[in-house]
Amino acid sequence: MPATTSLIKDYYDLEARWFTRHSAEGGFQNEDGSDFPVSVTNLLRSLKYRAAAAGAKTLTNYLAGITGYHEKILKETSWKENVRMDPRITEYIKTLRGTGDVGLIREKYRREGENRRLRDRGTRH
Repeated sequence: MPATTSLIKDYYDLEARWFTRHSAEGGFQNEDGSDFPVSVTNLLRSLKYRAAAAGAKTLTNYLAGITGYHEKILKETSWKENVRMDPRITEYIKTLRGTGDVGLIREKYRREGENRRLRDRGTRH
């Protein structure tokens, strides 16, 4: 397995482990006590739980990791369509971002990164 593929799989596993560690405490386990596959209700609960300590970008990365875990590891090919893209999830993420335009958010982070690099470059001699 190429190194990049291994890193991606590790990231999916990392997010799945976070979910498993916090599911009982946060109240987002399935009715049968299992963690996966994650339902819309439990995904929304986990996002709200995690939002207390994380920003919208972190939550977006978390969603990517959980989605990848379902698709690549659990082979739940319809999970993204049926759960991740559910209007309750997408609306919640939009409210955290303050905008519905993902492109604007990405542009903002790109600009902030460029500004930071320019600022750092100016302070080095």
